[in-house]
Amino acid sequence: MSNLREKALLITLCMPAFGGYKHDKDAGASVKEKFGIDASEDAGNYNKKLMPNLIKKINSEGAKLRNWFTSVTLPWDNNGRHIILSKAYLPFLKEFAERKAKVMAVVEEEADHLSEEIEKDKKRLSGLWKITDYPTRDELISKYTIKLFPEQIPNNEDFRADLNQADIDQLKVEMGDVEKERQDLAMKKLWGRVFEAVNHLVERIDDPDETFKNATITKIQRICDMMPSLNIEDNEDMKEVVKGLQENILTIDPDDIRYDSILRKKVNTFAKDILDKITYNL
Repeated sequence: MSNLREKALLITLCMPAFGGYKHDKDAGASVKEKFGIDASEDAGNYNKKLMPNLIKKINSEGAKLRNWFTSVTLPWDNNGRHIILSKAYLPFLKEFAERKAKVMAVVEEEADHLSEEIEKDKKRLSGLWKITDYPTRDELISKYTIKLFPEQIPNNEDFRADLNQADIDQLKVEMGDVEKERQDLAMKKLWGRVFEAVNHLVERIDDPDETFKNATITKIQRICDMMPSLNIEDNEDMKEVVKGLQENILTIDPDDIRYDSILRKKVNTFAKDILDKITYNL
């Protein structure tokens, strides 16, 4: 496991955002009164949805960044940390900066139309509208602070707690087991991505009457392109699978696979063989 610590690092993506919901106590009290509910009872809350179009546009661009992040890294734990090989970190940072800039450009563009969206809400929400529910332009922009938090994989040898040697040794074993389990799970996720892409191709070309989009091949291409950054174990089986896909599928024009029945069967047979190799590693 120390070898992995030397060649990979953990990254957490933090993307706080303006939720667009506002708890309205007065509206809640009105509902209780209308239905004869005692004011002291906890019967629920009333949350107003603010500026839905503005929020949707910003969230759509933010989702592109988050989806890209999860596609070029592997999940490491349940705390949002992902793992990436150190050699891929600088190219990753460059693209992250570009994608972050696109998100913030949309945020600023929408913030420039904040007053218009507030006026739309005034009509839409009618008596529920309150100007105090809304941020200023600068406040809105400040709510979209996109950050990366890189860190080293924890060193199981580093113990400073007041423990006896037997407890320390046991903790090292347990922490090593947890780290190994996380590494194995990350690799299984990676194998799963390859399986999903290749299996989709097989599903489309197995039936001679079915067709497929170029995106089916493009997805396989993207996974193969990212593999040097994601193969955290330098797994030879994974390298062999990627090489096979590159040489036997990605070098062929998609139209040739569509319309050449003999070639289609050949690609289908090869893809099924690849699936067998992937399944062995899952």
